[in-house]
Amino acid sequence: MRADFLSNEQSTPVTEVGTFRCRSLHSNHKAGHLYMEYASDTLRKQQTVADIPERPELKDGGRGYLRNISLVNVWATAPFMHNNAIGPEICGKPANPENDFHRARYVDRDGKLLAAQPDCLRYDPTVEGRFELYKRSMHELLNPKERGSKRTLTNADLIIDVGIRPLDGKTEKPLGGFGQVRIPAGASAGFLNGLQHKQLVGDLFLAKRHPDKLEAAGKKDQLATLQAMADDILKSPARFVDILREKRDFLSANYQTCTQEIENEGHRFGEDLSEADKKALTAFLATL
Repeated sequence: MRADFLSNEQSTPVTEVGTFRCRSLHSNHKAGHLYMEYASDTLRKQQTVADIPERPELKDGGRGYLRNISLVNVWATAPFMHNNAIGPEICGKPANPENDFHRARYVDRDGKLLAAQPDCLRYDPTVEGRFELYKRSMHELLNPKERGSKRTLTNADLIIDVGIRPLDGKTEKPLGGFGQVRIPAGASAGFLNGLQHKQLVGDLFLAKRHPDKLEAAGKKDQLATLQAMADDILKSPARFVDILREKRDFLSANYQTCTQEIENEGHRFGEDLSEADKKALTAFLATL
């Protein structure tokens, strides 16, 4: 640890920390990708984190690692973790409710929003406000069982155009009964964001027209399920979303970039400390 930085430059496997791993599995930094210049060849050559549960092709090229933060002024960085999920939810509480963009995120064991959400903390940039946020975030950090569970769900219906839409004169006309698909509010934002929809649609097409190409790509085990899905979708295009929901486990296993959905898990270091030691640690870190 550098004395002037109170941290190090070492990459830590996300499974060692236990926090929300989806952030560490992005591919932006890989060679040839958008932000490749923001990562080093050393990172891209890191050993694969074997105990990440996602498929091997989704955790290569330096994915699955986190960079340790500095402890200097760490009290001013709360809420904690790379996604600011450990600590109270911050909101503005504007006088005009139409300007309130705060989103409820606490869910029950079934992943459904709690009817009674914990109060969010109004943003206060003063030293006193930041210090209060720090103390509450440290309490959650050192007492994982008291955090509750945070999961981001959509708060409005999503309307998506699906299928081929040739131009009929001046009007686009969907073929085969396809058209707009409505994904109801309350869907998992993580699931939708991580769904490899282009690959899925391509594989559904190949399952019907060129199953031999899927087998050659090593997807023989998925072929029967993909063919059944394609048949169901062609028979009832309006059930598109329902069919995907019924095959959620199959999609998670084969077409999801990350399957973790609870965003404030992990980093359980220090939970076994005595209450006195937790208070002492909180006070000490506030002096750095």
